Amino acid sequence: MQISCEYQLIEEIRKNKYVYIYGAGYVGKLLKSRLVYHDIVIDGICVTEPIGTDEICIDDISRECLIIVAVTSIYREEMTETLIRKGFSNYLVISDKLIYTMERIIGRRLKFQTHLVEHCNLKCRGCYHFSPLADEEFLSIDDYERDIARLAELFDYRVEELLLLGGEPLLHPQLIDFLKLSREYFKEGEIKILTNGLLLLVIKDEFYSTLVDYNVQLWVTKYPIAFDYNKAEKRAHEFGVEIHYFNPEPVRTLGHQPLDLSGLRDYKMNFYKCYRANECIDLKHGRMFPCIIPAEIKAFNRYFHTELVCDDEDYVDIYSVKDAEELLTRLDRPIRFCRYCNRDDVKAYGAIPWELTKKQISEWIE
Repeated sequence: MQISCEYQLIEEIRKNKYVYIYGAGYVGKLLKSRLVYHDIVIDGICVTEPIGTDEICIDDISRECLIIVAVTSIYREEMTETLIRKGFSNYLVISDKLIYTMERIIGRRLKFQTHLVEHCNLKCRGCYHFSPLADEEFLSIDDYERDIARLAELFDYRVEELLLLGGEPLLHPQLIDFLKLSREYFKEGEIKILTNGLLLLVIKDEFYSTLVDYNVQLWVTKYPIAFDYNKAEKRAHEFGVEIHYFNPEPVRTLGHQPLDLSGLRDYKMNFYKCYRANECIDLKHGRMFPCIIPAEIKAFNRYFHTELVCDDEDYVDIYSVKDAEELLTRLDRPIRFCRYCNRDDVKAYGAIPWELTKKQISEWIE
């Protein structure tokens, strides 16, 4: 079984009395250090052909033990086949996603997004930010500064990536202040603003000069609408700003993640299989969610009078953790809100033709 979530790995390990890591290289050492964090002591590191004195030959390991294949993708298939050939059936395989997660935790690398604005000037069908359903709402600059000050403290004023979005972030009347604050608190790392671009031809010149002065990237999602993207590029270039496109040609819309209002899905398996889990980390009023949907579900509930419950177990309070490692570790675990996701009918990115919303609940549940 391939493992993509640290929480899942720990659960499986604790079912077994004897555990060995198969692989003495970088990934094996990375895994061992993470297991120490969880107070798990392995029985040894095994290899096919031992070189060092601390290595155990795989042939000398009982077939009843749990073996964790901890190598890069280059060697993964070969080593898995070796285990099968030698009669091992109780084994787990560390995925590339889990390797990246462990690297991020140990390196204390933070990648997150936050909504400056809840509503939007482009009403897309089935938007999983629920912007077409949201009331006009702007993030308070004071709330934002308090939260990023806390995160900057935890992560030594560095960020791997901060994505400012919405809704439509260019609608915020204090947009310039958000851009400046973001860079003032995060001295290092990528800061990006993601927009549909519709306001790029009318926004103040100061917006572009601030992007340059504070090293903020401009990202645009293209839509099949009557908008001159070439003209927007030309204006941005006048200020030395390059437009990066979130989606390449041909113009597409997002994929479709239908909700299951019954809330009876297996939330753990949904989390383990979801590509967004712990990849779309969303900051909202002092809380970090490993997925954008529970963070934004309020607008859906209010508009359709539903009661999809988001509780204390679905996020991490950034003021309750002792350090960055605890925050990143807690984000990589299943949340009960995942029981509302219908993973069986997920459509791939670009599979749904873009159109304006009719604000029918079917857009989000079918």
